[in-house]
Amino acid sequence: MTGPPVHDASEVMEAVALGQAVALIPASLASRNVRGDIAYRPVHDASPYETMIAWRVGNQTAWGARFVRTARELTSGQSNRSIAAAV
Repeated sequence: MTGPPVHDASEVMEAVALGQAVALIPASLASRNVRGDIAYRPVHDASPYETMIAWRVGNQTAWGARFVRTARELTSGQSNRSIAAAV
C-alpha cells in the first residue's frame, strides 16, 4: 500500500491531515508542526536513525559551512525518536 507522492515534509503533513497517509516522522518534526488535524503518537520500538548532510568533496562553500554548523547546533542533544502521525 502506498500513499500519494510527496516531495517534502509539508506535503507529508498535508497528506496525513487529508487522511491520505499515515507517516513515520521524527519527533523533532512533530514538535515543530503541532496541528489540530493530526494526532502524533510515539512509536517506542522504532529503530533510531541518523540524519546526514552530504556535499561534493572540495565544494563546501561558506553558505554550506554555515548550514552544517547551524544544523549541528539545532540538533545537538535531540533524540532520534520516531513519531507516527495520523488523522
